[in-house]
Amino acid sequence: MRQIAGRLAWLVLLGAMVLAGCGGTSDQTKGLSPQQIRDKSRAAAAQVTYYHPHLELDLDVAAASGATGFLARLSGTPVTIVADGPVRRPIAPGGAAFELATTAQLGPIKVQGTITKVPEGVYLTVAGTSFKLSLPADQANAVRIPPEPVLFMENPQEVGREDVNGVPTVHLRGTVATDALVDYVVGLLRSAPALLGGRTPPTDAQVAAIKEQLRSAVTQSSSEVWIGTKDLLPHKVAAQLVLKGPVDVLPGILSTTLAVRADVSGFNQEETITAPANAVPFSLNALLSALGGGLGS
Repeated sequence: MRQIAGRLAWLVLLGAMVLAGCGGTSDQTKGLSPQQIRDKSRAAAAQVTYYHPHLELDLDVAAASGATGFLARLSGTPVTIVADGPVRRPIAPGGAAFELATTAQLGPIKVQGTITKVPEGVYLTVAGTSFKLSLPADQANAVRIPPEPVLFMENPQEVGREDVNGVPTVHLRGTVATDALVDYVVGLLRSAPALLGGRTPPTDAQVAAIKEQLRSAVTQSSSEVWIGTKDLLPHKVAAQLVLKGPVDVLPGILSTTLAVRADVSGFNQEETITAPANAVPFSLNALLSALGGGLGS
């Protein structure tokens, strides 16, 4: 159960990272190529101080018979995670922070809680009980969600022009840049190794092998972003990644399908994000007790 709580937090973060990377009153995309629009959107999003994503993540895993581990236990069990809340970027006063109200549906089991990150720590709140994870302050401060959905998009093409929640946008479609995604995750793990639970972050040689395996395992890859024509910011994003075949970081997993969608709003609108009051140190027994009152169907 302790692993489940930690992995769910990771899935929310991963989902956000897969989506991440994808002013004015006139059309700032006029006359630009899809690549130029992507690059300008990345630059514009990098200047955002606050934003508010509504994230939906679907995960479907097929594991070999006898496989063990967190993902293997999810084999054949549809997983849906919904997360919503404000994100404060490192360039904003107070530093990087987020507070994501999260609902995870693992087959018939529903877990609801809040994942909060402030500069001094990362917290998980379940059924009214808040836990502070065992993560040093400097490592907690390294846990960040990037705001640039095009960071993980390759080969962008323009699909059309659409309104998203009343905002005129240009719709770009490309593929997931798996190398960039691996680099981001590895960089995070090297900055916050406590997230690995005592394991050592991968070496450069291992990272190169992971990238090669992922390139070979990807059978379907799509990344979409709806970029505001007036502000160059990502107002809607979606991505899908299908992996089949052996990947060392996914032992025993035959196939993995990850689909992520998000609406993004609240750009540069300040929201208060604070650590939960009366948080207790994370422990397995306390978490199980809280989950006993926080599980639903």
